[in-house]
Amino acid sequence: MTGTDRIVELQPAASLLAIGARLKLARDRAGMSQEEVSQRFGLPTRSLTRWENGRCEPGFEKVVRLAELYGVSADWIAGRTSIETCIRPGMVLVDDEALSQMEALVTHGKTVRDVPAQLLRKPGINYAVVVPTAPTVIASAAAGPVESRMRALWKALGGQELRSES
Repeated sequence: MTGTDRIVELQPAASLLAIGARLKLARDRAGMSQEEVSQRFGLPTRSLTRWENGRCEPGFEKVVRLAELYGVSADWIAGRTSIETCIRPGMVLVDDEALSQMEALVTHGKTVRDVPAQLLRKPGINYAVVVPTAPTVIASAAAGPVESRMRALWKALGGQELRSES
């Protein structure tokens, strides 16, 4: 079974608790109080409290609206993915694990010959991306520093200067 065809089965009580915990975490990270969210949605604060404590289910429509408000994916709230950020056109997926592997290679005095094959790009058309196991989703404008860091690590490993993609 591959990662794309895996079915996640959650127990009803456990899933409500998990969904509630993610709703609370997303609200906290968005810097919003329950009162603010209640006012925006026009519903009682006690409803949010019940959802966040896993005592009742908010329903699909409300989960989608809350996800949008908090800037997270509804799939993350449902526990179907570890990717918290909603991926939209123009955003960039950064493989944090690849960056960590490159940093470890440099730290241990390795060379470009030691870079794992799965981290190397082959020339050709960039038509697909594999979702990394440790992703960070950022706006394309914020990708420059990550690209610069990866280029510096490559150079530290003895790799030739990489040409810029335009």
